[in-house]
Amino acid sequence: MLLTGDFERDEAASSDTGTVLTAPYGSTATARVRLSCRTAGLRSEEEVEPDSGPFFALCLGKVRRWRPTDAVLDVRPLAIFS
Repeated sequence: MLLTGDFERDEAASSDTGTVLTAPYGSTATARVRLSCRTAGLRSEEEVEPDSGPFFALCLGKVRRWRPTDAVLDVRPLAIFS
């Protein structure tokens, strides 16, 4: 699956070893896309703080599951380009 959107770091779900990125999904304000990544695997050519707000990104990933109870599409990212 190829996704594009304005992603931001979910501070509550992230840790030192894992980073969770979320973005709005579809036209509803409640549905979200959720990407879980190892923090060590993330890199940037720009000196940008990971919690500096939303950023546009393209993600190639595999859908893990749709969680209808909280309207979240969990995606296993293979590559994220910003």
